Amino acid sequence: MMKLDLSAVLAQAIAIGKANTALILPLAGMFLLLPGIVADQFLTAPIALDPAATSQQLMERFSLFAQQNWAPLLARGIVTSFGSLAILALVLRAERPTVAEAMKHAIQVLPIFIVANLIQSLIVVSGFMLFIVPGFYFIGRLLLVSAVAANEGARNPLSPLTRSAALTHGNGWRAFLLVTVIFVVGMIAAVVTTSVTGIFFSLALPAEVAGLGQMLIGGLVETALAVAIILASAALYLALSEKPAPRWPG
Repeated sequence: MMKLDLSAVLAQAIAIGKANTALILPLAGMFLLLPGIVADQFLTAPIALDPAATSQQLMERFSLFAQQNWAPLLARGIVTSFGSLAILALVLRAERPTVAEAMKHAIQVLPIFIVANLIQSLIVVSGFMLFIVPGFYFIGRLLLVSAVAANEGARNPLSPLTRSAALTHGNGWRAFLLVTVIFVVGMIAAVVTTSVTGIFFSLALPAEVAGLGQMLIGGLVETALAVAIILASAALYLALSEKPAPRWPG
């Protein structure tokens, strides 16, 4: 059982991104950014909630939002899952596939991955219901489900789950810490970016144009965060599987 060097994993993630930027950007734009922008046009806004609302009221609000918006949320989830698998296949597979080949592999494993991802979500939610802390641990242990599916394929929905759990054995909390650091830094950057651009747009542009600009900026920041987590999971997979990194361009 190897112990993770998180700084080395982050350095590897940055190297993967730099070496594959020209290939990742079109996939991220088409299958991560665009689906979010389109789906947002069909979402019903959640009802306003009193600041003193109880946890029961929060759950009811979330449940109502899901019921009202399940179709666009499901469509977005399927398309973004495909995009994530394609990016991971592109940067992880030893044969160095073309974009078209990576997309072909992604579509082949997508049905099984969707079921695996649903099981993964149920496990994490169950963990949160069991005193919260287990949910965080399960996030770390199952962080590599998409990377496993993209690089090794998936014979059945349980195979990427068990493989991820095996790879992260003894490193579940470190894996969770890795994704948490990226998420927190990304959220801080998102708040700063959207606040600054929001002020600029509101002062320089008409209200409708400012709203569109702010939506685009928000989508770009969200996509950047998603790509960062995808690259981190790729680097983490390479580290824990002890597989040699593919020969990336440049």
